[in-house]
Amino acid sequence: MTSRALGRGRSLPTVIAPRVTLVERFGDDADVQRVSPVLAMPVVGTLYRYEGAFTDAVVPEGER
Repeated sequence: MTSRALGRGRSLPTVIAPRVTLVERFGDDADVQRVSPVLAMPVVGTLYRYEGAFTDAVVPEGER
C-alpha cells in the first residue's frame, strides 16, 4: 500500500499494510447479490466489516 502526503509517496511494509477481503455470492433463494467486505490490519485487527445484500437490474437508457 502506498500513501501520499505533501506530494510524496510512501509504501507501508507488507507486515503492517491493511488488507481487504471481499466475499461476493448470489443468493438463488432470494434472488439477491450478497457482499461481505472486511478491512483489516495485521497488527490492529479488523477495522471495518459489512454484510449486506442488494438487487440489480439492467435498464436500457431510455427507460430510466
